[in-house]
Amino acid sequence: MPSGPRGAPISPPEGRAPRGPAFVRLALMHVEYFMNNVKMHEYVRDNEDCKGLIRNALTEMYNLNMYGPSSSDFGHLLSRPRLPGAILFAIGGWSGGSPTNAIETYDSRADQWVNVTCEQEGPLAYHGTAYFKGFIYVVGGFDSSDYFSSVKRFDPLKKTWQQVAPMHSRRCYVSVAVLNNFLYAMGGFDGHTRLNTAERYQPETNQWTLIAPMHEQRSDASATTLHGKVYICGGFNGAECLITAEAYDATTHQWTLIAPMSSRRSGVGVIAYRNQVYADEGQESAC
Repeated sequence: MPSGPRGAPISPPEGRAPRGPAFVRLALMHVEYFMNNVKMHEYVRDNEDCKGLIRNALTEMYNLNMYGPSSSDFGHLLSRPRLPGAILFAIGGWSGGSPTNAIETYDSRADQWVNVTCEQEGPLAYHGTAYFKGFIYVVGGFDSSDYFSSVKRFDPLKKTWQQVAPMHSRRCYVSVAVLNNFLYAMGGFDGHTRLNTAERYQPETNQWTLIAPMHEQRSDASATTLHGKVYICGGFNGAECLITAEAYDATTHQWTLIAPMSSRRSGVGVIAYRNQVYADEGQESAC
């Protein structure tokens, strides 16, 4: 309820109900606080509109206590947490000896992972992911039998999936990056050979376009962007893990080999931070 100096309550205008409770996640309150401070408050107790809201909140509190969060991920407005400003997504991967369709999200403020798996989506591993213009793109991958050229994107606000145009090549162990108005997919494995080809996607036209091939065949590499260029590092060429790295200049449409890393790295992680490219972990020799 609104309050004045020293916490003194302020009455709402005559004949008008307080609007605040309709926008509060009442069912997420502690029961004791709700019963003593909300349900019994004079503004709520004497208002017909609020009485219905209180009944709904009590029902949802009971459901949460008895059954836990619903399979619809807090579908009721009174118990649905507000979306945090930033969420980390973990999509698919390898689990229990096979690809999985599991999706989890992590909220750093709550220090909590939440399972948001969509059972209609099939299992997928060794794909690439990137956040681009409000969507999470899932690129290529492997489902234990097929290698995919398909691409789909997830709308985290609407919680819906949409297929977009497929790539020119099947790619698992693919490297992806976002630069300017394009999503890049580089290298990977098509089920027969490690690839040096690369292509980029423009959402406005829903088309993939092949760009210049890389100097090396690379699967299991990793990519990032810095100062208008796409950098790709390490990987596996089918015979050995790679120490090399190269950069794509989107203005000249050319790849250039840059200084090699100090170690061979396949399954490497690569990020750009403060004007530098970092390569972390990976393995030095093929299994």
